[in-house]
Amino acid sequence: PPAALRVPGPLSPRNASYQIRARLDEKAHSVSGTAVLSWRNLEKQPADRLVFHLYYNAFKNDASTFIREAGRNLRGDMMPEGSYGAMDVTALKVNGQDLLARAVVDDTLLIVPLPQPVGPSAAAQVELTFTAKLPGIFARAGYQGDFHAITQWFPKIGVFDCEGTACRWRARQYHGYTEFFADYGVYDVELDAPAGAVVGATGVPVSDERRGDRHLWRFHAEDVHDFALMTDPRFVV
Repeated sequence: PPAALRVPGPLSPRNASYQIRARLDEKAHSVSGTAVLSWRNLEKQPADRLVFHLYYNAFKNDASTFIREAGRNLRGDMMPEGSYGAMDVTALKVNGQDLLARAVVDDTLLIVPLPQPVGPSAAAQVELTFTAKLPGIFARAGYQGDFHAITQWFPKIGVFDCEGTACRWRARQYHGYTEFFADYGVYDVELDAPAGAVVGATGVPVSDERRGDRHLWRFHAEDVHDFALMTDPRFVV
């Protein structure tokens, strides 16, 4: 890893780590790509399902939990008229098994029943293909002109938590007046962006490479519970 991240040992359990490869379509204001999640069950009970956040579905239509509760005006910030967002998962494998047909989308949650539970201290590898359509800039995410705030932008695993033998996923619908909660991990993220864009991200830059009219940026972050990207050709480094 980059020298800036060399610290004496892990600072967290690192039980939810992602490798993400994504491409920004600056005209459609969308990000599409693949994610490989390595998730480990920290509890003493098995997990019979996985639950993911699909945060951008909060902006999919006026019937979402977020819009019904908070409306289009949140903390003085107005959602631009007609600039909806969405998140779609088009492929999903858990430990090599195709489970997309089993998955259920409930507003901003993706619930995946498992054919074999993930036992205590056991791990699962989840492969996802997804597209995130950014809304017009609103509620700490979205786009305005050439600026893109790529936050809460990938299928995000919830937190599995047990009290004795009573277990639950701490993964609620995206409400207007709640905050984000997640496990910690290591992130390796690659973003294919327009050549003119300047990208800032969680963690530290590993490399960037010009490829014709595109630019490939790579970032690495350790012991974080989320990963965000910002792009704009007017950014000053």
